[in-house]
Parts: sequence; structure tokens; C-alpha cells
Amino acid sequence: MWQFRLIVFFAIFCCSCKSHVFFEDLYARKSSREKYFRRDYVPVEATCIFQGRVCHDIDIPGLPQGITNSRIFFDHDSITSLISIAFSEAFPGSSLNQVSGISNWRHCDYVGKDLSGIFDLPSSFQSQACNRIVYLQLQITTQTGKRIEGGGGLEWAEDMGDDRHLIEYKLITSIYQNDTLIYMDNRAYWTRVASARGEQLHYQVPQEVIDTLVKLSLEEYFKRMK
Repeated sequence: MWQFRLIVFFAIFCCSCKSHVFFEDLYARKSSREKYFRRDYVPVEATCIFQGRVCHDIDIPGLPQGITNSRIFFDHDSITSLISIAFSEAFPGSSLNQVSGISNWRHCDYVGKDLSGIFDLPSSFQSQACNRIVYLQLQITTQTGKRIEGGGGLEWAEDMGDDRHLIEYKLITSIYQNDTLIYMDNRAYWTRVASARGEQLHYQVPQEVIDTLVKLSLEEYFKRMK
């Protein structure tokens, strides 16, 4: 009987600790699979930036008692504007094409090595002299739940009366030449936002977050520029 109690204790301890693990205010490369560099790059006359997919995935809290009616929402047009500003500063004088703007808020597809296999380039791109095309994916993943403090094994968990939204931004920036991938890198950022219990929160993404993700995702590209 004591063995069973011991197993239950450690199961509760592990679950309690896991539910409180979250990287906060951190920028990092999240995936080694979505990374591809050449040894060096040469400057080109025309870089066209295709504003690709932006999507929002929602995770459910692991503990049922943490579920709340609160939700967090993001403004499509606002995010489009933030991305436009960030990439325009990264590639001054380049052509920025916003054909699709923010796509349907579904799970982002993985960016492949062949540009033609991802989507049909719009006619406006075909008429431009684009030596290189930049394609991006911004995936926002959120988990909304009650803000519960404590619960680390021997400590009682306490409902603090408000809600918390865990947010992960992941940006994949890919650069193509002649429809072939020549560069890809990704960066992610994690943060949390508080709201009143049950609030339908309309959240404004800070420009600094998008600027930093863009800068870091292009870091190796400009570092390898001849």
C-alpha cells in the first residue's frame, strides 16, 4: 500500500512542477530542423518580401481545474503592420508584397526547400525583378488558464482569482533564389500576460517583439554577407 501512495505522490509532484515550467521573456532558436545556411551570400539588387502565413494555435491547460472562460485575441491588421515595419527596416528599399496579409488562423505549414511547392507566386511578383524572395511564417501559440500559484509538490496550489495567458511567438524567415531555398532560420519568444477572470482580452503585440524576432532570424544571413 505504501508503494502505491509513493507512486501517486511522485506523479502529483511531477505534474505540478511541469505545469509551472515556462520560459519567460526569452528569445531563442527553437528548431534545428527549420535552419539552413550557405557559407556566404552576395548582395543583390532586388529583394522582394512576400508576407506569408501568420497563424494562431491554442493549447488547452494540462490541468482541468486551470481551465477558464477567458480568451486572448490578436488583431490581424495590427500584426501585418508590425511585420511590414520590421522587414522594411531589415531590407531598406526592398519591395514588400502583402498579397495575403494574415492568412487563415490555422496551423502553419512547414516551409519547404522548393518555393514553387509552397504556393503560386502572385502575378505582381512575376512582373518584378526579384533576385531574392523572402517568405515568412509567424506562429503564435497561446495557453489561457487560471493563474494558480504554488502547487510545487508539497505546496498547496492557490487560485489567485485572475487569469494568465502564456504566449509563444515563433518566426521562420526563409530566403529563396530562383525558387530554391538559400537561407532559413527561426527564433521564438515566450512571455505571459495577465487579465481579469473570464476577460476576452484583445492584445496588442509589441513592435519590439516583432523587430527582435526579425533581426535574430536574419542574423546569420547578414553575418555571412560578403
